[in-house]
Amino acid sequence: MTPANNKTLLRSYSYVRKYYLKELFILLLILCQNAGALSFPYFIKVIIDKVFPAADFQMLIEVLLFIVGIQLFSMVAGILSAYFQQQVSNAVMEDLRTDLFDHIIHLPIDFYNKNDIGEVIHSLSNEVNIIREFLTTSLIQFANNLILIIGISLILYFLDAKLFFLCILLIPLLLITISLFHRRIRAYIARDRKADASVMSFMIEKLDNVILIKLFNRYRFEWQNFRNRIREYIKINLRVTMLRAQGTQISIFLIAMAPVVVIGFGSGGIFSGILSLGTLVAFLEYFNLMIGPSRNMLGLYYGMLRAGESARKLMAFFDTPIPDRDRKPGAGIEPVERIAVEQVGLTLGANQILEEVSFVLEKGRSYGFVGASGSGKSSLTFMLCGLYKADKGHIYFNGKDTKDLGVYALCDQVGLVRSNTKLLRGTIRDNILYGIESAGADALEAVLEFVGLADYILELPQQLDTDISDLGTRLSDGQRQRLAIARALLKDPQVLILDEATSAMDSISESTLIRNILDRYQDRIVVVISHRLSTVSNLDEIICLRDGVIAEQDAHARLLAKKGAYWNLFEQQLVGNTADLQGNLMIDNKK
Repeated sequence: MTPANNKTLLRSYSYVRKYYLKELFILLLILCQNAGALSFPYFIKVIIDKVFPAADFQMLIEVLLFIVGIQLFSMVAGILSAYFQQQVSNAVMEDLRTDLFDHIIHLPIDFYNKNDIGEVIHSLSNEVNIIREFLTTSLIQFANNLILIIGISLILYFLDAKLFFLCILLIPLLLITISLFHRRIRAYIARDRKADASVMSFMIEKLDNVILIKLFNRYRFEWQNFRNRIREYIKINLRVTMLRAQGTQISIFLIAMAPVVVIGFGSGGIFSGILSLGTLVAFLEYFNLMIGPSRNMLGLYYGMLRAGESARKLMAFFDTPIPDRDRKPGAGIEPVERIAVEQVGLTLGANQILEEVSFVLEKGRSYGFVGASGSGKSSLTFMLCGLYKADKGHIYFNGKDTKDLGVYALCDQVGLVRSNTKLLRGTIRDNILYGIESAGADALEAVLEFVGLADYILELPQQLDTDISDLGTRLSDGQRQRLAIARALLKDPQVLILDEATSAMDSISESTLIRNILDRYQDRIVVVISHRLSTVSNLDEIICLRDGVIAEQDAHARLLAKKGAYWNLFEQQLVGNTADLQGNLMIDNKK
C-alpha cells in the first residue's frame, strides 16, 4: 500500500478511536470465543497420552465435561462479540457518513460543477461501507488473528522447538509471494473502484433524464451502454479476484506444506522415542488451527489495500475546503438598503462568464435582468447569493463586502427562485416550510392565497398534508413554480430574485403574480429575470447583459427609445410572436 493511502487510513482511524474501550472488550470476547478451539488439541493430547494408556474412564468423563463447558463459554462469548461488533460498526458508519454528508453539502457550487454526482454518492455509500468494515471488523480480526498466530506459535515452540523452527523456514517464501502480487492488486483495486463508481454515475444520470430516453426511444442504446459499463466493471473485478485468489492460494499452499515437513521429521522422532504420538498429533492440530488465522490475515491484507483506496477518495472530499465555514447565518447584515456591484468578473473553468460588471440595487426598487441565453444573468444572481465568488471586483451589501460576509449570511437575506423548480419528497406543507423555523397557519394560508394555490390545495384530500409524490403529473410545472415562490415569500427575504420563476405560467397569470409581488415588496429589492420582455417592462430599471457585460441599463421606455441592445431583443421577440400568431391563424383557417 502506498504511503499516501497509509496516511489516509490512519486519519480514518479517528472514527473508531472513541470506541476503543468497546473494541478492546470485543477483542477480549473474541479471544474467549477462541478458547474452545485452542484448548481442543491439548485435550486430545491428554486423552491420547494419559487417558488411553491408563484406561481411566473417570478422567475421560472429566475431560469431556471440561470440553463441553469451554465450548458453551465460547458460544456465549461469540454471541456477545457479534452484537457489540455490529453496534460499534453501525456507530462508525453513522459518524463517517453524516460527517461526509455534512461536509459535502457545505462545499461551494463549483465543487458540484466539477465533480460527478455519481462519484459523490458512491463515496457516501460504498466507500463508507468499505472503511466501516475495515475500521471495525477487520482491525479486530487482525488483532485477534495476530494474537492467535503468536499464541499458537508459542504453543508449537513449547511442544517441539525443532519442528517449530522447521516450519518457520517457509515464511520468507510466503513474504516473497505476497510482495509479487501486492503492486498488481493495488493497481486493479483503484480501477475496480473507478469502474464501480462509473456504473452508479451512469444510472443516476440516465434515470434523471428518463423522459429524454423515452422521447427519443433510446431504450436499446442506453441498455447497451449500461451493459458495456457493467461488463467492464465485471472484467476488472474478476481480474482483482483472480489475482487475489492466486496470491492467497499460493500462500496457503506454502503454509499447508508445513504439516508435510512436520509429519516427515516428527515420524522420525516417534520412531526414535524422543517424541510422543500425542505431542505430534497436538502439534499438527495446533498447526492446522494456525492455517485459518494465516488465511484470514492474507484476506485482511487485501482488504486493507481496498480500504486504503477508499480512504484516499473519502479524505479527498474532506480535504476540499469549505469557505465561510466559521461564519454564522445572518451574521453581519442588517436590513438590506443597498447592493453595489463594482467591476465584477467571473470565470468558471475556462469560460469568462462576467467581465467588468457594475450596477446598484436599492431598497424599494425593482430590477430586470435581460439578455440572450448565456449572457451571465443566472450567474450574476448566484453571485448575489454568495454561491459564486467574484474573480475580481466586489459586491457590497450596505457597504460590506460579500467576501467578508460569507454565503450563509447572504443566503439568509436573499430569496432565489429558479425556473427548474426543486421540490423535495414529502408533503406540500414540508416543501413550503422548508428552511422556515416558524410560520403560523394564517401566514401559510395567506401566502398560498397570494400565489394562487389556495383553492387547488383545498380540493386535495389531505390538503397541505398531501404527499408531493402522490400528486404525480397532477401538479403542473406552473403549480410547482407557485409552490417555490410561496416558499421564498414565506422566508420574507430582504432581496427577492425570480430567475425565470414564472416561465411555466401563462402570460396573464405571470403578469398578475409579478404585479402583486411588486406591490407587496415595495420596501424590498426585487430582481426579475425573464426572456419575456413584457414581464420586466413595468420594473423600475432593466439591466441588459450581452456576452458577460452590461450593454445598457435604464427604464423600459427609455431603453426602447435608445434603439440599442434592449430594443434589438424587443424587436426579435415581437417578430417571433407575430410569426407565431400568423402561423396559428393559418392553421385555424385551414381547419
